[in-house]
Amino acid sequence: SQANHRQRLGRAGRLRNGYCFSLFTRNRYHTLMRKSAVPEMLRESLTEICLYIKVRAIDAKRRGDEESFARGNPLVFLKKCIEPPSSSAIKGALLTLRDIGALDTMFDVTPLGTHLSELPVDVRIGKMLIYASIFCCLDPVLTIAAALTFKSPF
Repeated sequence: SQANHRQRLGRAGRLRNGYCFSLFTRNRYHTLMRKSAVPEMLRESLTEICLYIKVRAIDAKRRGDEESFARGNPLVFLKKCIEPPSSSAIKGALLTLRDIGALDTMFDVTPLGTHLSELPVDVRIGKMLIYASIFCCLDPVLTIAAALTFKSPF
């Protein structure tokens, strides 16, 4: 984005003389580049944040603070964001969680969902790791999970 480029320009030469080389044309900068970056919440999958909201709402309910996580409804909770994601993206994330087994048919958290919320990986990879440990084939699945976690180098 143009904002990222301006930030890079500001860093060049801050501590000592330096240069900032841009690998795009001025025309591309002015016509094709966005003014600012798209928020991460609008770029990434919402499955993990939706599961986090559901699980933390259970914890809040136990403490007697049901309203802090909008009673576990990700649609209501995420609409309070400065730049909220679309309702269809949130519903898609909830359907994915239900298909994985992290949520039941009533969209309540399952035991699998509780365990998945504790893992710092995508929920699909987390389910794969949990099942691999149950079926005693964790070593080869860890290799596969590590390969799936990173973006393609090509």
